[in-house]
Amino acid sequence: MRSDNLRYYPPDWCSAATMAYLLDMAESTFRGYVARGLMPVGVTRGGSVRWPREKTLAAWEGRAAQSDSPRKSDNDNAEDIQANILESIKRHGAAKKARG
Repeated sequence: MRSDNLRYYPPDWCSAATMAYLLDMAESTFRGYVARGLMPVGVTRGGSVRWPREKTLAAWEGRAAQSDSPRKSDNDNAEDIQANILESIKRHGAAKKARG
């Protein structure tokens, strides 16, 4: 393939910067989604990390197979997140009173 064709055909395996560009977000946002389990984990080969473009786009669009999906979306576990936040606030308040 000629190098001038690369601008028209994205690679099958993309860097975090390329995936962020394809999803129109900051690279740090993309990496945060990966860390939170909302996007697939990249594959490391020879010190480089790459994401399978189609699988990652499928996860973003919500069309990933259940076995391919890294975990539930934020909307699916919003109640769990809220409960964890409230529990954390209660623990912090109790610890602050104990230090008093």
